[in-house]
Amino acid sequence: MLALRAKPSAPADDEPEDDELNEAEDLEDGEVEEEGDGDEEAADDPADPTAIDPLGQGAPCPLCRAAQPPRRGKLLAIPNRGVYARVLAAATGLFGLRYWQLVESDSTTGTNRLLDAQRHALGDATKSKATRSFVIGRKLITAVVLKELPFDGHLLRFGNRDAAVHTFTTIPATKGKKSYKKKAWVQGEAKYGLEHAPPGSAARANPVYVRELQEDLIWLGYLSTSRGSVTPGEFDVFTLGAVLAFKQDLVEIYGVATSDKRLSVAPGSVRAGEFSTAIGSQPKFVSPVRIMLDWLGALRGGGKRKGVLVLTTALVNNVQNNLAKAKTAKKFRAYLERFEQHRATLAALVESWPHVAALEAVDRPFLPFAPKAASKTTDQLAAVPSGKQPKHADARALTADPVWSSEEYNARDKNRKFFLADLNKALDAVKKTLANLDDLRARMAALTPPAEVTAEWSTAKSAAEQTLTTVTTLLGLVRYWILDSPTQVTAWLSHIVEMGTVDQPTAVYLKALREGGKIGPGRRPAYQLQPLTSKDDFATPDELATFLREECTKRTPNSPGAKSTTMPEIVALQFFGNETGLKFTHSLAPFNTRTEDKNTRLVMLGVDTNSYRKGSFDAVFHAGGDWFWSRGWGVGQATEANGTLDGLQLRRGLPILPPGADAVQHPRAYVDCKTSITDAMSRKVLAKYNRTMRRDCTFRDALGGFYYDCHSCLKRFFDENLTGSGEYGEGGVFVPKNETVLGSPDHSDGFFVDLERYTPFARGKDGVEDPDAARRYRRLFREEPGPVEPNVAEVLRKMNGKTTIAAAAEAVAKAAGTDKAALVAAVHAHVEARSQLPCSWLHVRIRYAGKGEQAFSSLVDLLDVVGDLKSSNETVIKHIKEASALRRS
Repeated sequence: MLALRAKPSAPADDEPEDDELNEAEDLEDGEVEEEGDGDEEAADDPADPTAIDPLGQGAPCPLCRAAQPPRRGKLLAIPNRGVYARVLAAATGLFGLRYWQLVESDSTTGTNRLLDAQRHALGDATKSKATRSFVIGRKLITAVVLKELPFDGHLLRFGNRDAAVHTFTTIPATKGKKSYKKKAWVQGEAKYGLEHAPPGSAARANPVYVRELQEDLIWLGYLSTSRGSVTPGEFDVFTLGAVLAFKQDLVEIYGVATSDKRLSVAPGSVRAGEFSTAIGSQPKFVSPVRIMLDWLGALRGGGKRKGVLVLTTALVNNVQNNLAKAKTAKKFRAYLERFEQHRATLAALVESWPHVAALEAVDRPFLPFAPKAASKTTDQLAAVPSGKQPKHADARALTADPVWSSEEYNARDKNRKFFLADLNKALDAVKKTLANLDDLRARMAALTPPAEVTAEWSTAKSAAEQTLTTVTTLLGLVRYWILDSPTQVTAWLSHIVEMGTVDQPTAVYLKALREGGKIGPGRRPAYQLQPLTSKDDFATPDELATFLREECTKRTPNSPGAKSTTMPEIVALQFFGNETGLKFTHSLAPFNTRTEDKNTRLVMLGVDTNSYRKGSFDAVFHAGGDWFWSRGWGVGQATEANGTLDGLQLRRGLPILPPGADAVQHPRAYVDCKTSITDAMSRKVLAKYNRTMRRDCTFRDALGGFYYDCHSCLKRFFDENLTGSGEYGEGGVFVPKNETVLGSPDHSDGFFVDLERYTPFARGKDGVEDPDAARRYRRLFREEPGPVEPNVAEVLRKMNGKTTIAAAAEAVAKAAGTDKAALVAAVHAHVEARSQLPCSWLHVRIRYAGKGEQAFSSLVDLLDVVGDLKSSNETVIKHIKEASALRRS
């Protein structure tokens, strides 16, 4: 393996002479071109006087032997002129050796230059002819040959482990003390490779291959130690997710090819700038969860898109309420036209059904779980094979399957809760749609149209029957697949374990990038985290909190309705304290494999994976094609996906260096603790505030209120029992909302204040409406709430988190004899007027976390911390109290 620390100065002559090219072509792999006249060299230094390298296989590298853990690197002298020299001078090298130094030696033969190198490395400078630190090669170029492969050729995969794993262990009880658990190095049997076997014959002494892999992935920005519970020395599910994400980037960013077969790499065969062996992987993935979520969307629809359930319901209603009652040909034709429109829309939806290929053989796993064009159209699909049954007979049995609770694969509780709820919705939609189809067939069979339109009805009926047949077969297959989905998920887990194996080509690319090399057709290097120390972070969380408060208060104060220039310091404390606990860096230990890195620190890195609810990697509920969604960096975890920052391209939040780059560039916020705060505040928090209604502080106008005394402001809501209980504050007046539904945290994008407690969410389990809401509104916000129109109140009472605003308004408008569209508009106007109170900063808290129930729960967290001082972070609480007292003074 050829490796260079840096690009040496080029030889004086720019072009090789013809005889040099011929000499280079005559050399075989592994041979070394020597310089000068052979007789002169022999006279200067006897050939290999100590038999250090009698077979020409390379001398032991003293640096590799001294490394922790030791490595079996070899040294090889190479020429300083000729075509080989120029090739090496022009390449950074696949394994940029961090310890290499260019030195000079008076010795001329390769053997004696190696002896000089070893003498200097061992401190015996008196016997060396080297004129500087140590020698590998002569004058211009030096190189290292690693005969062994990365991880000594061992494949690494999920379930492997080192002999020592850093995990929880029970400390036995002693006199007067109970037993307790703490993290420590626990010894066991090292297991590597596909068979989880002991280290092979090529292994070094006391290998720590898994920890070495994890360390490399951390440095390259793929393994986050702050998301999930990564176990040092164990190839766990979080390491698996990091490897899969790394392989995806090898393909998409570096241009590495994939192979469906695991390829081997012969020791010593890798050449700098030439290695291009395909990795064992596939270009794209689609998970079972993604497939079923897409089917759910097609079944139930969403937004303006109608699903098959809605369309079949419309067809039934059209036949039952219109066509069957039409007395004239004119009326019948008008209704038939609408019927045909619904049927055509249904047919088009079925024709474009997602993931049809997965339904072509429902009784077999959809391997390799990759996007695949169907070989059949939906009307050509065959029904479920006779005698075949899915694993589970109904939804209840399905949701109880143990695969959904796999701790081994980090099946997270909330992912399970919300995804299985979606799965039940899908099965319910299938059931109701099939019932609609049966009902529709019966009603069409019983329908007798006016004589004048019999032929027209016959044509429409025939087309409808054909569509219904296709839908029936399709939904039967979908139902089977969903009820059998644990079989698919089990196959999926086995497959990604195979794809997430660190095969030899992947290991070569990993080590090349980690050591500063360039890979792929574009010769692109990798971004690497900046090594930091404790001096690069705030000395204490207290110091960070002080800086954060001062950063907020020193800026120009905000003006109501204008773009923001700063944010409330109390809210900022919760924002940043919630993200990282007021820290900029974390220790690399215990993942470090070298003792000199025990005090190394790295920027706090949080990876949002493409799990159902983002967050840490969850192999069971992985819900996307990409393995990672985004990364958050530093104190504020300013989340990035794709874009640019400080001139650097970002891919899923990771800086991507341009092809041929010679040095790693860092966004300032990724390496400087203060910039990490100011960048997150200006570029993320304030930018989100500027997209709100820009309600700044309303508390300063309230009785006894003070500007930006957020603690005292929100404390009122706790004092008056307005915050509710539970994870989402149900029974409180802060009600989740979106454009379609009120009262459901799921898919919420904001909130409004329901002081009247009209909505079931605000009333909670046993609550009642508040007749004093108007008076409370005036006291809290010093504004007149205005009267609530009775029909608007009636719609709000129906907002149970499932019924849409449009559906509720239609029912209320029909009963009241009023216009539905006007009522819908009035409901939206009421919600808008009550939104983002007492300020828009609460809305920013939601949007900083995204959308949906996870984002809405972040609002509840803010209320608890700021208003009720409910937090385990004592520094945050201390500074909230201090800031509140200063605002009141």
